[in-house]
Amino acid sequence: MDKYANYSLADFLADTHFRQWVKFPTTESNEFWENLQVQFPKHKEIIAQARLLILTYQIEEQLLSEEIINQAWQEQKRKQMAVSVRNHQPKTVLIQRKQLYRIAASFTVLMLVGVAIWYNYFRFEPLIYQTKYGQKQTITLPDGSKVILNANSRLEIKSEWSHAVNREVSLTGEAFFEVEKKPATKQKFVVHTPDLDVVVLGTRFNVNNRNIHTKVVLTEGSVRLAVKNNDETTKDLLMQVGDLVEFSKKANTLIKRNVNTEIYSSWKDNKLIFDNTPLSEIAALIKENYGLVVRFQEAQMAKRKISGTIPSENLKILLTSLETIFNVKITKEEQYLIFEK
Repeated sequence: MDKYANYSLADFLADTHFRQWVKFPTTESNEFWENLQVQFPKHKEIIAQARLLILTYQIEEQLLSEEIINQAWQEQKRKQMAVSVRNHQPKTVLIQRKQLYRIAASFTVLMLVGVAIWYNYFRFEPLIYQTKYGQKQTITLPDGSKVILNANSRLEIKSEWSHAVNREVSLTGEAFFEVEKKPATKQKFVVHTPDLDVVVLGTRFNVNNRNIHTKVVLTEGSVRLAVKNNDETTKDLLMQVGDLVEFSKKANTLIKRNVNTEIYSSWKDNKLIFDNTPLSEIAALIKENYGLVVRFQEAQMAKRKISGTIPSENLKILLTSLETIFNVKITKEEQYLIFEK
């Protein structure tokens, strides 16, 4: 491990074993890199940044796949055979396959180092993640914190965190946060939404700011909400584990109650938990996450309720489950889902 003592961001990006771990982690490699971060705690943030770059830009040896190597190999042989024919004499192939792999590896390392230079030059520019309908994405932030971004959502990472006053992100949509504690500093973690700011030091919570209001559910730790009033002032509200706070700056309404937090974050585990939930709310959820509008054959159908857990790996599984539970037929017509008996 000593060789990693003075590694820079570029060094980690160029390290074959590091890239292999990031893209294809195993129990053994996880243990090695976790132990390394314990031995060299100063590398924790650099490693998180390197992982973020590799996962974001998908830069690795596989960019030059076996198929591409074969194409290059065949093209090289074709060119050299043509030269041999023109010179009327046999010629051995000058470049061997192993050389092509070395070229490919060198090209990959150069790309990664280039990304490191680009990152250090433009690191003050915000980094933006955007999920499509029906898509979720897990993001590792520069400090090692993890964000699971729900479908139809946008996360913007504010500036470079090493020397920033706070670790700041902006959210539109829904996300679940697992925030790394920073005991050595007073640097706070802040999630900005149009209605309020969530300020934490280390905790787990879900934020949803759809339908012109923001909903925060605290799973672990404690957070302070900086609620934005219509007169542009803010007031602080402390949350405890199990609290749900729902606030709309536009409507100027605030609701705080104790809930089963798993109901509000179960989506990240590819399941949906309902507790006497009307079908109308499920219809709203489908519109938010899949961009499809639900229409009911009979208005009374929207009031039917459900309690229990439904798998939600994809829309097809969700709709099949709803058909079975409610004994209805669901038909898709363009951007509409028709619920009928």
